[in-house]
Amino acid sequence: MSHIAIAGAGIMGRTLAWWSLNQGHRVTLLETAGRGSDPGGNGASWTAAGMLTPNTEVDVSPELLAMGRASLALWPAFADALGLAHEFNRGGCWVVAHPQDREQLLHFQRRLARLELREGQSYRSLSASALAAELAPLSRFGGALYFPEEASIPPRRVLERLERDLRRADCDWRGDTTVLALGARHIDTDHGTVYADATVDCRGLGAREQLTTLRGVRGELVEVRAPAVDLPALVRLMHPRYALYIVPRPRQHFVIGATQIESDDTGPISVRSALELLSAAYSVHPGFAEARIVATRAHCRPALPDNHPRIGRHPGGAWYINGLYRHGILLAPLLAREALRQLELTTTREESDTP
Repeated sequence: MSHIAIAGAGIMGRTLAWWSLNQGHRVTLLETAGRGSDPGGNGASWTAAGMLTPNTEVDVSPELLAMGRASLALWPAFADALGLAHEFNRGGCWVVAHPQDREQLLHFQRRLARLELREGQSYRSLSASALAAELAPLSRFGGALYFPEEASIPPRRVLERLERDLRRADCDWRGDTTVLALGARHIDTDHGTVYADATVDCRGLGAREQLTTLRGVRGELVEVRAPAVDLPALVRLMHPRYALYIVPRPRQHFVIGATQIESDDTGPISVRSALELLSAAYSVHPGFAEARIVATRAHCRPALPDNHPRIGRHPGGAWYINGLYRHGILLAPLLAREALRQLELTTTREESDTP
């Protein structure tokens, strides 16, 4: 196989294009927006917090946990190849809970045990005194769980570097292009038809006409600059309604998120969500009281009924990668590698069956 046409230039489309080019394939990448970075955040990838946290996402299935851990193992080399090793935060993740939510933390530990994530292997449990000694800013909590393997990376930087590498590698990137129909070896657009050896649909919610069970799950976050906050690594706060994270960024910036609302609304963040996220951050560290709000973002993530990502084929024969839900940044390298393997196997088999 030599030419792959990819519809959609979010994290999945760009990662698949990058992986394909590095394997020696020719790539055409189609996106609705104009070519280039998206400072307006008009896509789920641009609104993500960049958490690479498979172990602390154990409210999902064992299969998704295994996928997440396998993809996390690919991230150090991937970040290095993109020139982002210095922005790849490998400080782990601290999981804490207020006294009134202590039962949720215990329930979380029971889920860990069911998934065979054992204390002393995948994580450590710290008493209040041990926590105060290791991470003083969290000393107000009566203890914590620490996951040393967890990491984070700024998604916008990843998207920008992927674009840079794709441009340097002469990817045929076509912006302002609307996909009208997909076949096994062609994509019809409003600017004509693109022919290729294989086609892949990575449009997320843009593929709803083909994947009718797709739904949007709204996520909201707040970015602040907080000079008085000294949290060097990810913090997850157990919360009755959300999986709340505080994600450190360079220059004393922090991303606080993310809500998880069953809604297709892509409008600005709600007052309720902003209040809950900021109040939760303040309850973790009082330094957030004097923080300055830099940005708020909201968008919908594409999810399938079981909340699992899927690599499959549309009825017309085009491949698709979709349903990345809350795990798009984490899983993109693994899904790109696996999709490319399936494409190569299928194309080789189809060519051998052709008279």
